[in-house]
Amino acid sequence: MDKLENGKTLVIATTSELYKKNPINIQSDLEISILNPNTEGRKSILRYFLNKTRHSDVIDIENLALSTSGYNGLELKNVVNFAAMKAAGDNDVEIDNGYV
Repeated sequence: MDKLENGKTLVIATTSELYKKNPINIQSDLEISILNPNTEGRKSILRYFLNKTRHSDVIDIENLALSTSGYNGLELKNVVNFAAMKAAGDNDVEIDNGYV
């Protein structure tokens, strides 16, 4: 939130779940939609989240990015987190292609 020179207040908020937007709480003159990432964007996001976990060097990020078409950043994070939970449940020390 920021106060502009003209005295108006600027609020920036995001949601990946449009059904949760409450029109009573939102009175906006401008709404900007941001598209889900393309394949290269998904690869970058997946690399970012994978680098925060122990993972095998042979994970096929290209194939994973192609198979997650339409996913947003939060959904990609969840893919990696779920893979990490499955690996931990199997007492594995790292994520590999079998978990993603």
